[in-house]
Amino acid sequence: MRIKEGVELSDLQPEMVRACQIIDLIYEESGYECWITSGREGGHHGRPLEGDALDPHYLGKAVDFRIHNVPVEARLGLVDAIRLALGDRFVVLWENKGSDLEHLHVQAGHVLA
Repeated sequence: MRIKEGVELSDLQPEMVRACQIIDLIYEESGYECWITSGREGGHHGRPLEGDALDPHYLGKAVDFRIHNVPVEARLGLVDAIRLALGDRFVVLWENKGSDLEHLHVQAGHVLA
């Protein structure tokens, strides 16, 4: 697993540490390099978790992963494998599809509507 320069992962919740390990393994088994591109740093526009007033990134409950290094035709399979492995305790959002900002947002818990 590689971490983009400037990414802040301090105080990452234990369940997110485990999710990152699982995601790294899935990327590796699929033949792609896993990159964490965002943690607690910078500005985020995510949706809060049930019971939380802040974006989950700032609470150590969300991490973003690069996906544009995965061939377009393989992305859906990768996302599906991650969702299956993490189960319903995590939310996996494939955000900004087709743009320069395309990434996977993974967070512990359930997203508020």
